[in-house]
Amino acid sequence: MMIAEESGLDANSAMVSGLGLTALVGFGVINFESYLRAYPTSFTLTLNQHKRQLKRLAKKIANQLLIKVHHDTGDYET
Repeated sequence: MMIAEESGLDANSAMVSGLGLTALVGFGVINFESYLRAYPTSFTLTLNQHKRQLKRLAKKIANQLLIKVHHDTGDYET
């Protein structure tokens, strides 16, 4: 197995998505432990970035659902 440096990944290009990193590790392209040793900061930043993106997406979906429910029930008379 190659480590992150051997596979040609630098700190910027190593910021792959969680699924992409999982695939690279799963196919033996990079060694996950070596990646963490080489780029602990970029991994943490990437993880935090994904958390923020998921949080924004969840909020957006929740708002869309609330708007749809309000719209769907707004035409009914009580």
